[in-house]
Amino acid sequence: MLKGRLFLLTELPVQQPRAVAAFEGGFISIGKLAESLGMHVLDVRRWLSEHGIDQGSAMSADDHQHA
Repeated sequence: MLKGRLFLLTELPVQQPRAVAAFEGGFISIGKLAESLGMHVLDVRRWLSEHGIDQGSAMSADDHQHA
């Protein structure tokens, strides 16, 4: 995979869509996803955004109530 090139989900090898699914399910971090895609984290963030994949947040809207 070439660095800096953004790929369609259908162009990814079998393991990589699994990594995307694991990220979407909250099982791996964006750093681990970037590692498995062979991309820089910022490129992965842009790729996720371009493909409409929620990047989520470590905090929910009501977490401040629990602080």
